[in-house]
Amino acid sequence: MKDIEKHREELSNLLRPVLDLMGPKLTCKDRKLFAEFVDNYEFGVAVEWLEAAATDQQLEIPPAAWEAIAAAKSKMGMDL
Repeated sequence: MKDIEKHREELSNLLRPVLDLMGPKLTCKDRKLFAEFVDNYEFGVAVEWLEAAATDQQLEIPPAAWEAIAAAKSKMGMDL
């Protein structure tokens, strides 16, 4: 497996469970949008969008989801 493919797989594996952890807090439309970002390897967009959506909609993000988001951001070199 090439390095880029491995990196993508690691980020996908970190971010996909976030949907389950968020449960019904996200609308079906929002869940689909987040999944599309991840499916299209737009990991930074997915993370930034989720953080903005959580703020705008005053959603509580479970600690396990925050941990996955922080790990993904760290892997991508994004500010925590």
